[in-house]
Amino acid sequence: MASYLTLTLTEKSFSIPNNNSVVNVKMTWTVSGSTHTGYTKSGTITIDGTAHSYSVAGIDYNETKVVYNADHTIAHDETTGAKTLAVSANLVTGLYEGTISTSGSIKLTTIPRISEPTLNDSTVWLRDQTVTIYTNRKSTSFTHTITYSFGGATGTIATGVGVSTTWTPPISLASQIPNATSGSGTITCKTYDGGTLIGTKPISIFLSVPSDILPSIDSLSNEEVIAGLLDKFGGYVKGKSKINAIMSASGIYGSTIKSSSIKIAGTSYSGINVTSGILQNGGTVSIIYSVTDTRNRTVTSTVDVIVFEYSNPVPASINAYRCNADGSINAEGTYAKVVIQASISPVDDKNDISYKVKYKKTSEDTYTEVALASTAYTLSTSIILSSISDNDRYDIILEVQDYFVAAINSVVLPTAFTLIDYIADGTGIAFGKVAEKSNCLEIELEVCGKGILDYVYPIGSLYFSVNSTSPATLFGGTWVRLNNTYLYGDDTDEALGGTFGSTTHTHTTGSHVLSLAEMPYHRHYVNTYARNWLVQAVSSGNVGANSGGSKEANYSNYQGSNYSHNHGSTASSAHYPPSTRVAIWKRTA
Repeated sequence: MASYLTLTLTEKSFSIPNNNSVVNVKMTWTVSGSTHTGYTKSGTITIDGTAHSYSVAGIDYNETKVVYNADHTIAHDETTGAKTLAVSANLVTGLYEGTISTSGSIKLTTIPRISEPTLNDSTVWLRDQTVTIYTNRKSTSFTHTITYSFGGATGTIATGVGVSTTWTPPISLASQIPNATSGSGTITCKTYDGGTLIGTKPISIFLSVPSDILPSIDSLSNEEVIAGLLDKFGGYVKGKSKINAIMSASGIYGSTIKSSSIKIAGTSYSGINVTSGILQNGGTVSIIYSVTDTRNRTVTSTVDVIVFEYSNPVPASINAYRCNADGSINAEGTYAKVVIQASISPVDDKNDISYKVKYKKTSEDTYTEVALASTAYTLSTSIILSSISDNDRYDIILEVQDYFVAAINSVVLPTAFTLIDYIADGTGIAFGKVAEKSNCLEIELEVCGKGILDYVYPIGSLYFSVNSTSPATLFGGTWVRLNNTYLYGDDTDEALGGTFGSTTHTHTTGSHVLSLAEMPYHRHYVNTYARNWLVQAVSSGNVGANSGGSKEANYSNYQGSNYSHNHGSTASSAHYPPSTRVAIWKRTA
C-alpha cells in the first residue's frame, strides 16, 4: 500500500502598486490499496512561514483527492520586488506510513519597485551649472515627480519624468546659506505607476555659491576734516590734512556684513566711518574701502586722492653787513645791506606769501618792520636799511609766513669797526668793535687765526657740567656726549680715547647681588676645640669611617657636603665710591 502528497504552486497574478502576488496553493493525497472512508485525517500546510491546518474526511482505494486548494496573497521584497515562495505540508494518515510530508517552492515574478535616482554631479554651482537627474526606473510604465529641499526652501523640479530630467539650481537658494559658501540639500524622486505612488527615494546634493556672489560697497566718500583747508586749497595738504572716509555696504542673498575697514595712506582703521591721522605723505594717496560678509567673502574698492606737497616756510639764509648808501661794503657805514634767501611751498599755487625783514638795536625791544613785496614762492634778494647807528649792534630777523605758520632766521649786525674803543665811563674796552658794556672786555677779532674756543677747548677736550646744556650751545664747536662710562687714567698714549670693560655689567640701580662665581676663594677653618669634639664623636662611633680609612680621618676631609651651611647676606649692595652724576662732553670738531 502506498500513500503520498503532491504540491502544485501557481502564480495567478501580481500587483505593482501593492508589491504582491496572488498564488494558488493546491495539494493532493494519493492512496493505493485500502479504502479509508469514514475516517477523518488532519494535517498542517505552512505557506510563506505561516502554518494552516486542514483535514480530510476519508479516501477511497486508488484515489487521488484534493486535500488543500486556496489562493494566498504573497508580499514581495520592498526594495527589490523579488520573492521566492516556499511551502511545506504534512498529513497524519492513520495508515502504516504514519505521517507523510512534502514541500515545494516557486520563484514569483519580480515586481518593479521605486526608482533609484542618481546625479551626474553631486556638487553643483547655483545659477551656473545644470545637473542631470537620472531616475533609473524599474519599469517603462513608471513616471516620476522630482522635488528639492534646501535649507527652508522647497520646490518641484519636474513632473511626469521618465528616464531623466535636468535642473539649474536658482541663485535665490543662496539665501538659505547666509553664513557659508556651500550646503547640503535633498533631491527627492517620487515613483508613480499610472496615478499610484509606488514609493519615494531621496538623494543628497551639494549646492555652492558662485565666487562672484560678493557683498557690495553701496556708497563711499571722503572729505577734509580740518576746517578751511578744502576752501583754501581745493584738496588735501601734506602734514596738515586729515581724511574722513565713509562707506555703506550690504550683504547679498542673505549674508550680512561681518567686518569692515578703511585703509588710508597705508594705515587701517576698523569701521565704516573713520578719520585718519595727519597725512604724512604727498602725491597720490590711496583710500581702500573693504568689507567682509558672513560668508567670509571680501570686496574692496580703492579711491586715489591727491595730497599736495607741503613743508614749512624756509628762511634759508640771512646775512647782514654795514655798507654805504649804494650797498658797497663799509665796516664803519651807517647803512646795512641784508641779503636773504627763502622759500614757501606753493600748495597748488594757492598758498599765502609773506616775507618780512625786522630789525632793532639789540638794546631795544621794538622792531622796525619792512615788508618785501613779492608774489614768488622762492625769494633771493637784498635790501638796504638806512639810519643804522655805528655805535650799536642790531638784531635782524627774516620772517617767512604762509597760510599755516611763520618761520624766522636771524643775524646780528655788529657795531661799526674800530680797532680799539673805550666805553664812555672808562670801565670797558673793545677790540675790533665799538665798546658797548661797562666792566667788560669785548673782542670781535680772531686771535692769531684761531677762535678763543680752540685755545680753551681744542678738539679732543672733555667738558664736565652738572647742567645738561651742550657746550655747542654755550661755546660753539661740535661735541658728543659720553654716556654710561667712567674715566680711566691710562699711561699708554696709543690707547687714549679707546674703551674697555663689559658693556653688559652695569649697575643701573647702584646695587648688585653677588653671584657665587663673583665671591673670592676662601676656606672654613675648624679650630682645635671643634677638632677634639669631632675626634670624640668618631671614637664613640657617632661618625662613620671612610672605607679603608680611620674614623678620625672623616673630619679632616669634611667639606660640608652632608651638612651644608651658608655664610653672608643675599641682599644687594652698592659698590660705587662716593660719586657725583655729571654730563661729560667730548669735542670732535
